[in-house]
Amino acid sequence: MDLLVRVFLIAMVVIGILSIGFVLVQRVVPSSLTESQAVTLIKNDLQIQNPSANITITSVTPSVYSGSWHIVASVTSNVTSPCPSYSVDSFDYPQFSFVNGTDNIYTRWNSSSQACYVYGSVSSAPSAIAKSYSLNVPLIRSYVGTVGFYNVTVTASYFSSLNAQGSNYTDAWLVKYSSTKLNYSAYAVLQETSGSLLAYYTQSA
Repeated sequence: MDLLVRVFLIAMVVIGILSIGFVLVQRVVPSSLTESQAVTLIKNDLQIQNPSANITITSVTPSVYSGSWHIVASVTSNVTSPCPSYSVDSFDYPQFSFVNGTDNIYTRWNSSSQACYVYGSVSSAPSAIAKSYSLNVPLIRSYVGTVGFYNVTVTASYFSSLNAQGSNYTDAWLVKYSSTKLNYSAYAVLQETSGSLLAYYTQSA
């Protein structure tokens, strides 16, 4: 009888260990996801964390981690303000769940100090907009100051060749500040590689 009880107890322990092991394996080994499913989950998570931001998936490739996808996404907040906040995150999902592997911040607006920070080159529209505002150009600052920071709509367009006010520029960003409160717009022309100011002017709306 004692032998049967021992065998039964040992069997129960073995079954318990195997059950726990099975559950742990199920939690550790990610289930297979399609590219579309992985992108949707990452985009939804980013949108929850940044409810008012524009989320753009810029790259999706098979991850070096089996069964996962390497996903790169750009996150832009206050898109048409004088200082959009712009960052690029990368994920290996589901290997590392929603934890981003890289966090490159290109621009950032600090509302408490009213300061606009730009890191790196102006290789994107949000960076060009933020750079034009951070240069403290009197014409731009006056335009924004007249109508208020949140009453301005700012856009940036890249040109390999641009003619502005009778001058020709290559590889330049044209940044336009407009507002329904004024009958004219303010413009800044920036060099793409250096971010330096090439020209600024106003034009009737």
